[in-house]
Amino acid sequence: RVEMTLHPLDDFVVLKIQDNGVGFDVAQLWAAPASVSAGIGLRSIREQAAAIGGKLEIESGPRGTTLSVSAPYSPID
Repeated sequence: RVEMTLHPLDDFVVLKIQDNGVGFDVAQLWAAPASVSAGIGLRSIREQAAAIGGKLEIESGPRGTTLSVSAPYSPID
């Protein structure tokens, strides 16, 4: 099961994606050399978010994974 939400939070917009999968070791992901099988897509999301002043946060365990991507946001009046 996957659930996605998008909401404003202060000066950011946050995209949260949650699943109920088996999870993975986040520390091992970041420590391993970059490769397609080791999660180059997540590394790319992290780098792109940082480039615009945002961030990627990942929490993962045996009950699922949550990715939160935040980016600066200024509403248009």
